[in-house]
Amino acid sequence: MSKSLTFKAIETKFDGYRFRSRLEARWAVFFKTLGIEYHYEPEGYSIEGIAYLPDFYLPHINSFIEIKGQEPTTEEELKTHLLAVYTGKPVYTFPGNITFPREKGHRGFYCDTCPYLFRYSRTDHTVGYDFEDVYQDILVLLQKIDEASFTWEIFDDHFVLQQKPGSYWYPTAYDEYLLAMQHQANTAKDIFSLIQEHEEELVDLLAFDSDWITEFAPSEHFPGFRWCECSKCGHIALEHFILGSMYHEAETLHKKCLSTDKGNYHIDSPRLMEAYTAARQARFDGRGGI
Repeated sequence: MSKSLTFKAIETKFDGYRFRSRLEARWAVFFKTLGIEYHYEPEGYSIEGIAYLPDFYLPHINSFIEIKGQEPTTEEELKTHLLAVYTGKPVYTFPGNITFPREKGHRGFYCDTCPYLFRYSRTDHTVGYDFEDVYQDILVLLQKIDEASFTWEIFDDHFVLQQKPGSYWYPTAYDEYLLAMQHQANTAKDIFSLIQEHEEELVDLLAFDSDWITEFAPSEHFPGFRWCECSKCGHIALEHFILGSMYHEAETLHKKCLSTDKGNYHIDSPRLMEAYTAARQARFDGRGGI
């Protein structure tokens, strides 16, 4: 009787950690070469009954990093989405092997953004961010409302839900219709319970203001992020680049640069190329060390 072949990632020791795969260890070499502080598998989470242990946490960008040998599955995308929503920290997914920024086949990274509130002026549309003290459970509730195809308004000091225009679900069979209605009823019941718990806070946050309009930005899943370095201050960050223009204008403005003149972010600066090279060329011995 023949035995089936099994494949297992090789555990690798580096920098005091035991990584579950060499790809994770190579990204650790990348971070180490750039002097980026990182924590490997710092803490596990249980979110909506789903257990999740993210790969890396990078304090300097207050973000989680998830390493995948291939494109993430729908289940994996759900996990990174929930982690961003419930922790209030962006989650970046790095799919595939490490490649140079301009190398053929280089793909950008995915980012699950965090939900947040912002205000803009009714007169000149100036954006103001002044919601740093909003509790995360309020943002989670607003995310649930958005995903359930509801919108909201404040009426007579009450938080009122409305169905979004054009959000009707068209079933292909009566049984599917019943299931959809049951799901919507269960979701609404859960949301209404949370609204009752937090209604006073919601009204205080979202009530009409004669000068400002308050908007909610839900968590979203974006492709096209890349490592880059500011030409002025040397800041290393993950920034979004439009795929179509990457090979023509592979830079964007670092608006928060500490220098007098704003710097440009570059995806292939000498420091970054050194880090990519070190990660790709890292050789690990048979015992999993470097």
